Amino acid sequence: MLPIFLPPFFLFANPVIDSIYERPAVPILSLPAGARIVGMGSSSIGDGDDPIAIKLNPGALGFFEDFQLAIMDQGLPPGGGRILEDVWLKSLGKRFYNGTQNLTPEPPWLGLLHDGMRYIYGIGVLPLKNYGVLGMNYLYFTTGVTDVIDPYGNYIGSYMSYDYAIGASFGMRFKRIGIGMTGKYIYSSLIPDWVYWIKLGDGYSIAIDIGFQLKFKGLNFGISLLNFGPGISYGPNETFRLPTRLGWGFSIEPLIALDSIFFKTRFCINDINVTDVLNIKYNLDRSYDFDYPDEDIWHGSGWEFKFFH
Repeated sequence: MLPIFLPPFFLFANPVIDSIYERPAVPILSLPAGARIVGMGSSSIGDGDDPIAIKLNPGALGFFEDFQLAIMDQGLPPGGGRILEDVWLKSLGKRFYNGTQNLTPEPPWLGLLHDGMRYIYGIGVLPLKNYGVLGMNYLYFTTGVTDVIDPYGNYIGSYMSYDYAIGASFGMRFKRIGIGMTGKYIYSSLIPDWVYWIKLGDGYSIAIDIGFQLKFKGLNFGISLLNFGPGISYGPNETFRLPTRLGWGFSIEPLIALDSIFFKTRFCINDINVTDVLNIKYNLDRSYDFDYPDEDIWHGSGWEFKFFH
């Protein structure tokens, strides 16, 4: 729970408002999602193996050949997972644990970073045979409940800030080239009107993502333009820019690339395909903000090792 202290004079609020106006609104739109992608340094513009990667590059959409559904930080309702675990330990789990165990309290995840914080992202991918690939996605982010306290220490009330976006995607594949686009509706609820010194209530906007991906055996390259739109309006005179990003990235699997160049078919040792036992992948991303074209505002890279995949 995050408290806000209301200053006795409006002058004290000016630096806060100015600093807000200098930054884009709804920054969660440009942040990565998914444990695998975050584990690889939040780099996925050139890597399209994970459907959640479409968040940073819809150009990968055209390469999916079957239905896929991915949900991050959604799971069962709060406590539901712990109930099932408790039932398991008291029934079939007895064979493995020799009786029941006392379970520790279920640990929070993002709550460790900030009390009440939650980030949810989900996407579904549906190929339409020869007509391209459809995608639907949903994003929700909140920092939890904020308490408002006046200069004299009196509690005035509480509110919850949150952002969400609903998007629809379409992608097509042309041999080694994939192109895709996502259109999304964005809604943001910041600070209610009754917090009188900052009047940033509810805002909404629309935006599009455009992506391109080029795939070879063991080497992918991607370019994406994210959150291109008119800005988000919280009132007649309060419009903020969206976090528009232009990014590029590549993904390389050295063993598969070498296999395709030198061995042509299968890189085998004692009739065992090496890439079936071990595979290595390296991703690298770079992103830029149109308002700061000379600055590399986001860069990430990471390695992935797969054994007996």
